[in-house]
Amino acid sequence: MLTFAALLFLGTATFAQSDSPKSTDQKEVKVKKEMKTQDQDVKKKEINLNELPAPIQKKLKSKEMAPWKPTAAYLNKDGIYIIKVMNGKNIEETKELKFNKDGTKVEK
Repeated sequence: MLTFAALLFLGTATFAQSDSPKSTDQKEVKVKKEMKTQDQDVKKKEINLNELPAPIQKKLKSKEMAPWKPTAAYLNKDGIYIIKVMNGKNIEETKELKFNKDGTKVEK
């Protein structure tokens, strides 16, 4: 009986020790993710698709863009609009398009 209690105690102590590093690592990962998100917020701000300037909206509705569907839009600190699009025929295919406020494609 005493041996069983000793084994139970050792097993519990080992289990408790193995949990500690994981939770510390998880906290570090969370902090790093938050820092990255804050950095991204400084570089670009998410906007609604209907907030895009009319020339960009017109470009996105053009025949050339027909298979691509906008899913998200951002405005970066340089005034460049970044639009994430998904291929309507293959939803796993995505890309980012960049435009200035006049709807001219930007290659940055």
